[in-house]
Amino acid sequence: YRFIERAGPCPLAALEILFGKKTEKALIHLRREDYIYNLMMNGIEFWALHNCSRFNPAEQELMAWFIARLEEKQGKYLGNGVCLTPNGTTLNLAPGKTGVMLITDDKGRKLSAQLPDLKTTTLDKCLKWEK
Repeated sequence: YRFIERAGPCPLAALEILFGKKTEKALIHLRREDYIYNLMMNGIEFWALHNCSRFNPAEQELMAWFIARLEEKQGKYLGNGVCLTPNGTTLNLAPGKTGVMLITDDKGRKLSAQLPDLKTTTLDKCLKWEK
């Protein structure tokens, strides 16, 4: 619940990265207790809080996967597109329209990560330096 509160609507598979195979059972319990709901958008099932406003499903899927991969490595999503890496570097996130997360660190360096990579491997293997 707290992760969805921070990250926004999330696909089940992204949540399972952090919470394991019992995630779906926990989500169903939270839905039964009326804390969250699930909805299909663009063929993706998202789990969201009831106070969730409209969102772009492509951008939100990208955000959810990036945040899950970041927190898998002990990073922290602070909200409003700002993250903190385990070593204390601040990252600003900007989801691109083509499934690419554009990332700027606190020194102005630019990185990117592709959605297909975020779905299959760890964050350190997904990040690519931009020129």
